[in-house]
This record gives sequence, C-alpha cells and structure tokens, in this order.
Amino acid sequence: MKYAYFAIMIATSTVVMFGLIYLNGYGRDHVFFSQAWVWMALVRDATTAAIMIGYIWLRYANRQANVGIVIGSAVAARAPDLPYKPAK
Repeated sequence: MKYAYFAIMIATSTVVMFGLIYLNGYGRDHVFFSQAWVWMALVRDATTAAIMIGYIWLRYANRQANVGIVIGSAVAARAPDLPYKPAK
C-alpha cells in the first residue's frame, strides 16, 4: 500500500505543477496547451520520483520495486529524447 501512496503523491505533484505552469500567463490569450510543457512536467516529476525513492529507500522494503521506480524514472526522464516518427 505504501507504493500506491507514493504513486498518488507523484501523480498529484505532476498535475499540480503542470497547472502551476499556466500561472505565468498574463492573460487568457496566453493560456494554451503545449506538448513541451507536458514533457517538462514528465521529466521534472520522474526526476523527483527518483530522488524521493533515494531518500526513503529503507522505508520501502521491496528492493525490486524500488529499483523499478528508479529505472522507470530514468526511462520517463529520457522519453522526450526518444525518436519520434509522426503518423502519415
């Protein structure tokens, strides 16, 4: 159950921080969806998850799950750099 709380915490952080990006707009016409901002939120929170699991490693006893979180975070943080082929 601890890992579910960890996932909820990271997901909540991602959504809230993505929403806070829009507070930098000066008017309604400056608010628009940006895929780059989605990638920034993903990279930021994947890095946050890896750092957080590093600090609380001993509290979470399942070593395989901890390593999985670190590997998943590394993959998610590198996702924007993966080759992209648009649909034709």
